[in-house]
Amino acid sequence: MTFKNVSGMIVAIVGMVIYSWAMELEKQSAKALSTVKHSLTEEEFEFLKEGVEETTHSRDVELGHTKA
Repeated sequence: MTFKNVSGMIVAIVGMVIYSWAMELEKQSAKALSTVKHSLTEEEFEFLKEGVEETTHSRDVELGHTKA
């Protein structure tokens, strides 16, 4: 076993450790994203509803008429 062989093995092991560490970080970030809420609260729902009601009386740009 030469120095070149030993250093190659060390580099390979360090690469495997870094790769494993990076994959664990990616898994943790994916878990964090999956815990984001997917439903609206009553307050958020009311805000959306108000926004829709305000935009229903907008003007038709092509014809210049008010939409109802």
